[in-house]
Amino acid sequence: MKIKLLLFTTCLLVLNTGCFKNGAPSCTNKEVKATVMELYLEVSGSGYSLGKLTLPNTMTSLDNVRPTSYDKEIKLRTCKANAHFDTGDVMEIEYTVQLMEDTNQPYIELKNDFAQQLLQQKIYENLNKNFQKK
Repeated sequence: MKIKLLLFTTCLLVLNTGCFKNGAPSCTNKEVKATVMELYLEVSGSGYSLGKLTLPNTMTSLDNVRPTSYDKEIKLRTCKANAHFDTGDVMEIEYTVQLMEDTNQPYIELKNDFAQQLLQQKIYENLNKNFQKK
């Protein structure tokens, strides 16, 4: 048991100290994608709404993930992806990954301008449904 724990601890230290020295993690890094999905939960749970319309509860997956830019000097990677939601909606999102200078750990920021577009899409869908009923 001690050997497994020591091996696990050693692996964590290697991951935390050596993986990202040459630049920010890739856009497709599993931890990055998981963090983006967690950040969405914070946005959707913050009460972001437009009238009675609210954001979908959960981002279920990311695909078509691609880097759009990388600044070597500040180790900042900008990424885009298609986000799939529990409502069946799909929306292009943008996020950044950057290494923090003091810890050399990734800092991930989800751009939330897609939230307004998603709510506007819901408005158009509701208007279209109401128009078709008449």
